[in-house]
Parts: sequence; C-alpha cells; structure tokens
Amino acid sequence: MTWPKRHTRRIHIGGVEYLWHLSGNAIDTPANITVGTEDGAYFLFIDPYAHDFEITPSSVRAATDWALAEGWSPERGPTMRMAYSMDKREFIWLTE
Repeated sequence: MTWPKRHTRRIHIGGVEYLWHLSGNAIDTPANITVGTEDGAYFLFIDPYAHDFEITPSSVRAATDWALAEGWSPERGPTMRMAYSMDKREFIWLTE
C-alpha cells in the first residue's frame, strides 16, 4: 500500500515506526483509521465512530499498543478491525 501524504501521521512504538491515516469523514463517507508500517502487508482498521473514539495520536497509539499485545502484527497479520467500547471501557475486535 502506498500511504497518502495528506492526513498520514507517524508514531513510534517499541522502536518501530507505524503510520496511521484518517480517511473519509462523517458527512460524505464513513471514516476509518488505518494503521500499519511502510512495508507491512497487514493493517489495523480502527472504527472511530463506532464507540466515540477520540482521534488523537495518543488514542491511536493506545489502540495500536492494545492490538500488538493481542497478537496483531503488520508483518504477520491478520488484517483486523477494532473499536473502543464505551460500555466495556476497553478496546474490542470487530467481526465482519
């Protein structure tokens, strides 16, 4: 995947540089946050509107930290979707 220059930011976790990109918007198209690495084959998709996810670098870092601890990897995959559950006060995996 070629990362767009616009709306793409960098975060560093455990010595690895991750890129995250906000695409879409709440008005015209569903918004989505994509997280991965420059050469990773698998991605993490965060649904920012499913459960009032605040879109900030620290919240994207927290979500990525959680996904990594749960076994997700941009090199080994799989591509996963997640959100923050206000009811449970924790991140959750979203199923298709």
